[in-house]
Amino acid sequence: MPYVTSVERLAKEEGREEASLALVLRQLTQPCGALLVDVEQAVRRLSLPQIQALGDSIFDFKSLADLKNWLAASCH
Repeated sequence: MPYVTSVERLAKEEGREEASLALVLRQLTQPCGALLVDVEQAVRRLSLPQIQALGDSIFDFKSLADLKNWLAASCH
């Protein structure tokens, strides 16, 4: 098994986080339409566990208001 440095491990984790974020942002356009800049920035500030929780909640969203309510509840 090849040795993986801490820098390589962090880069791999960061890549997974970016991929998760990109997927969630793409999926959000279905119920919410094009995201406003401030809403997209709020999503980008989420931690990985929050991004994962948001991904699970997307299926319950019917509009941009649902996303805004989720962000308000999850970020405070």
